[in-house]
Amino acid sequence: MISLGLAAAFLFEIGLCVAVCVWAWDASVGTLPIGLIVVLAFCTVLAFRILVFLLEFAFSLLSRTPRSPEDRIGFLGAVRMIVGEILAFLFMYCLLLPFSRRLVALRRGNVTRAAQPPVLLIHGYGCNAGIWVPMISYLWRRGLTNVFTMNLHPKHGNIDDYAQQLAARVVRICETTRAPKVILVGHNMGGLVARAYVERCGGAGRVAKIISVGTPHHGTRTAWFPRGVNTNQMRVNSEWLQDLNRDENRRSNIEHVSIYSIHDNVIMPQSSSELGMAKNIPLAGKGHYTLVLSRRVGRLICREVKAA
Repeated sequence: MISLGLAAAFLFEIGLCVAVCVWAWDASVGTLPIGLIVVLAFCTVLAFRILVFLLEFAFSLLSRTPRSPEDRIGFLGAVRMIVGEILAFLFMYCLLLPFSRRLVALRRGNVTRAAQPPVLLIHGYGCNAGIWVPMISYLWRRGLTNVFTMNLHPKHGNIDDYAQQLAARVVRICETTRAPKVILVGHNMGGLVARAYVERCGGAGRVAKIISVGTPHHGTRTAWFPRGVNTNQMRVNSEWLQDLNRDENRRSNIEHVSIYSIHDNVIMPQSSSELGMAKNIPLAGKGHYTLVLSRRVGRLICREVKAA
């Protein structure tokens, strides 16, 4: 089943394609083959998306965290990263997110009592549980079958409200698996939701470890563009983040791990993903959405889960 927001986005793009088709047909006075016009319309929409990504990467370059010479990926590495990020975005927003319910349902296994705590994957801003479908399959193949997801609502809601939703989800998972604690893995805003749950909703006793992936622990400059309560909270040095990070350097009974890319095109500056209390694991040559699909990130998550 396609979510309402994504259905509206699809309808908009279909409308844009139709408009380009009508314009091309009218301009050619009916001389162009209809198939060629459809291809032209598709390429127009694709070119627009590519342009948006190029501007995004340019902005991230201007806002980048200083890097050492060994962290440079070169021109070809940058091209591979940008192309990979575009393909990851199209894969997510054209397949994984619109059909998330069906895809996640297909990957539900039998709940078992295992040595490791169950894993709960939390999506980030503007996404849903569908982004985790490839990661679920990856973890399954490595023996981690107690993997769960959730959807955060509404899209532009308060992160503290998301933390309450997470609290209810954790209780249900613990009741289902009879496990005393869970491991929380959050991408983007999902990492902040996990931290808010522990810090503000009394979740410390239910969590064995928090693994954040590409999370703006200190905010991101891209949060100035969309409008919403959660985007306001994710702005650089927002009052909400300052309060959450007030004691970020203190020792915690819960292990925190932050996996992030020093070339992230959404988290700006990229050092925002570093957390004082966490084991910070920087990666190079990965875009923001590519992180969720990366096998290397999958290996890191698998390692951290098994070490809990």
